[in-house]
Amino acid sequence: MSFSCFNLALKLNWKEKNKSISRDYIEERLSRLYIVLGEYDKAINLLIKYRNNKNYINNAAKSYIFRTLNLAEELKNVS
Repeated sequence: MSFSCFNLALKLNWKEKNKSISRDYIEERLSRLYIVLGEYDKAINLLIKYRNNKNYINNAAKSYIFRTLNLAEELKNVS
């Protein structure tokens, strides 16, 4: 159920004036679901684009994205 909701949310029209929640938040939440299911590659692929994005680097408010990405990468290396 959660996967369906998050995937549908990502398919919405994400014009600035129409959104009440940021797309990166939805992607981070979906990545957490992938991590719980052990699908680390899917989680990494969803968030890797933020790693070199200048709007996200050194942005404390967006640090949760990097923590989730790092968690997925660490768990992938352990498994």
